[in-house]
Amino acid sequence: FYLNQVAPLSQADHSVEAVVVEKDIAQALLIKPKEPCLKITRRTFSRGAGKATGTSAVVSHAVLFHPGSRYRLGGHLEF
Repeated sequence: FYLNQVAPLSQADHSVEAVVVEKDIAQALLIKPKEPCLKITRRTFSRGAGKATGTSAVVSHAVLFHPGSRYRLGGHLEF
């Protein structure tokens, strides 16, 4: 609640790509080294965090790896 008041989210970027991960990530995900994965990179921005300059500032950045066999990407659009 506090963060929404002082730095409300104004934008989000994300990208999804198919990758083969390094050995340590494969071990952490309990998969074989050459098993395909999805890499999701996400950034969120807030206009509130950049009040001094009037611009949006990055407030979070995440890089996530998911085994391809255990992940499904979906969406819903309503017009």
